[in-house]
Parts: sequence; C-alpha cells; structure tokens
Amino acid sequence: MLRLQLNEAELEVAEKASYKQKLEVLQQQEELIEDEEEQEQKEEDARRAKKESDELETRTAQALLPDSEVVLSFGIENAPNADSKSSATTRST
Repeated sequence: MLRLQLNEAELEVAEKASYKQKLEVLQQQEELIEDEEEQEQKEEDARRAKKESDELETRTAQALLPDSEVVLSFGIENAPNADSKSSATTRST
C-alpha cells in the first residue's frame, strides 16, 4: 500500500506523467481492491462456516440429551413425548 501511495505522489509531482504510468497506478489500485474484496469474502465464508458448525454442534448436543432435559429446554408443550391423555379425558367426560 505504501508503494502505491508513493507512486501516486510521484505522479502528482510529475505534471507530465505519461498515460502509461497513470494506467499502471490505476491497475495497481484495482488489483489491491480485488485482493481486499477476496479477503473480505474469505472472512465472511469463514464466519458463516463457524456459525453453521456451531449450530450443528448445538443440534447434536440437544439430540443427545435425555427426554427430561429436552422438556426443560423446549417447554412441556413442545416436548416430543408430551402426555396427551389429559386432553383426551377432558373430551370424554
């Protein structure tokens, strides 16, 4: 980045910088921008992969919990083995 800044400063000082020199500086800037975008994309992909991994780990841990722990985690109404006899007895009476 420092080299690019020096090149830009040199171009500003030299009023008669050739178009070729200016083009080279612009191409260097473009390459740096592309490199930065690639780095940002890699970081975003890494964050997304970490989040997915954490979610999978959480689901796996919950799947390994005994039913009594699942009831506490999700509430009785959402428990997979919730007792539905109470509603059946209310209807029959």
